[in-house]
Amino acid sequence: MLVHRFSESDIKLHLPGNLSIHTWLFPGQWMSDEQLSALKSRIENFTRKRIGTLPQYGIYLTGRKAWENRIITVVNDNSSGTVKGFSAMAYCPVKINNRTYPIIHLGLVMLERHHALRNLLFSIYYLPLLFFSLLREFKPFWISSVSMEPPIIGLVADCFDNVYPHYSGKSMADQKKIEITQSFFANYRDEFGTGPDAVFNQNNFVIEASCRGPSEILRVDFDRAARYIARNCNEFCIKTLNYERGDELLQIGMASPISIFRAPINLLKIRRAWHKK
Repeated sequence: MLVHRFSESDIKLHLPGNLSIHTWLFPGQWMSDEQLSALKSRIENFTRKRIGTLPQYGIYLTGRKAWENRIITVVNDNSSGTVKGFSAMAYCPVKINNRTYPIIHLGLVMLERHHALRNLLFSIYYLPLLFFSLLREFKPFWISSVSMEPPIIGLVADCFDNVYPHYSGKSMADQKKIEITQSFFANYRDEFGTGPDAVFNQNNFVIEASCRGPSEILRVDFDRAARYIARNCNEFCIKTLNYERGDELLQIGMASPISIFRAPINLLKIRRAWHKK
């Protein structure tokens, strides 16, 4: 990969296959109205093409607010100028006992279907985290994820540090994780489109009826959901989540330079199992 541009606000790299990837840090804080409108239009056009409509939360709402704490990454086809995928992560710090814990919520990721089995997942998921880590002088930070899809739940569990819940049960929910997660859910539930009647169950970190709201368009049935490479992850999901009710799992863990740099190895394994039934 060749770095085309780098600043504390954005980074652009060239990828193999005449692709490029561009990451913007908190564009709502510094982009002009024209720049932000153009970026928003590109993402919305891609979303309509990908799922036929627009969810009603986060960056799809009107105004600049949702873009002020987002890390936006877009993969472009340099030949056609079209978007091949994007991610929208959110910076969601929580404060507990006068201490601030930085959290990057992994948020929404969309890829063109025929690119889903390629290396774009690493580029669109981990390069933004590497960029954020670089700006933090490689200090570890918390990550969160809300999903009902086994590959996402498995990927988060296997590619980050000390993640809870982990489908294999190898990590514990200590008091710090519980406090951070409770504060995160209480203050940022609108960031991931949680329905108004959703309830966070701290016993298993399940957000019950999470997708019965603005994010319902993204809800999937388990029979139609992609499968993870580890069978016990798929079994964990069907046992833990009520897909008919629209449950999602809230996972929390740590991102460190080691976990970010070992991600390509894990993703090489994961992408082999990323397929639809």
